[in-house]
Amino acid sequence: ASAIFSADKKSLHFFSSKFNRYAMVDVETGQRRQSFVLEDHMRRAIAPDDRRYVTGNRQGRLSLCEMESGACLRDFSGHEGPVSALAFSPDGETVASGGGSDYVVRLWQPEFGRLLRTLRGHASGVSFVTFTPDGAALLSWGSDHTLRMWDVATGQCRWVNDTCKEH
Repeated sequence: ASAIFSADKKSLHFFSSKFNRYAMVDVETGQRRQSFVLEDHMRRAIAPDDRRYVTGNRQGRLSLCEMESGACLRDFSGHEGPVSALAFSPDGETVASGGGSDYVVRLWQPEFGRLLRTLRGHASGVSFVTFTPDGAALLSWGSDHTLRMWDVATGQCRWVNDTCKEH
C-alpha cells in the first residue's frame, strides 16, 4: 500500500496493491470521496496537478488515467517485463518509468504516450525513480545498488554513486 497527500493537502490518495484499489479520503473528515479498482497495476504515480495518475503493470504497460473517474486516457508500452518504478516530473509533462527486467529507465510524454528517451546503465532492475525539484535531472536506484543521476534533456548520466554496495 502507498499513500500521498494531494497538492492542496486536503485529500489523501491511498493505493492498495493487495486489493488493487484506489481511494481518495478527505483529510479533515476521513470520508471517502471516491474509489475504484486499479486492475493489474503494480506501480503508480500521481501528477502534480492531482488530475491524472499513471500506473505500470507486470507486462510493461503504462496507463495514464483521470483521477476523478479512474478512466484510462491512454495506454503505452516499452518495458520488457514489469514496470517497477514510476514518477512524474514536477511540471507533470514527463513520466519516468523503471524496468524490473530490462534494467532501463524510460522517459515519456504521458499525454501522447510518446517515448522521449531510454536511459541505460543499471546492471539489474530499477526499483526507484524521482525527479529533482527543478525537473532537470532524474535519480534512479537499481538492484545493482547504484544511485544514478541523469540529465533529463540529454539522457546523459551525470554521476554514479555505489557507496551502498557491500564491500
